[in-house]
Amino acid sequence: MGFDERRRRNLTPIGGELRAETAWEPSDPAEKKPKPRREQAPPGRGRIILAGLRRSAIWLILLSAVICDAALLMVRFGDMPPERAFPAAFYMGGAIIAGSGFFGAMTGPVADWAPEGGFDYGDHATALNKAVVYGAFGVLLIVIGAVIDWRT
Repeated sequence: MGFDERRRRNLTPIGGELRAETAWEPSDPAEKKPKPRREQAPPGRGRIILAGLRRSAIWLILLSAVICDAALLMVRFGDMPPERAFPAAFYMGGAIIAGSGFFGAMTGPVADWAPEGGFDYGDHATALNKAVVYGAFGVLLIVIGAVIDWRT
């Protein structure tokens, strides 16, 4: 049996072909009106501040978890007592975060390194905002390390 011999002899029509409608007309796009959206009021200042504080708390918890993991590694592989490793890890982590904020504010945007005309005002404002946030996180981590050191 060759390729030509395998052709179908009778084809069955599709259901729409059996009962073809002759009165079909395409719909007019102007007739179709989208549903009106409910307009939501913009969030108030309080909701924006709470959302920012929630994001900051989440980042602080994540940074603390990474620093605690580093302290556990210092205890495990550095033969350091835990009462010394945890404050030292928080001090180092806070210093690194605060330093990265400082140097990030000094260098400007990385993607557009050393443009001929200098950086825009928006670039300076963004770098300054990030530096303040990183500095605040660094200070908070150093404070957490001082509290742990004071309690032990």
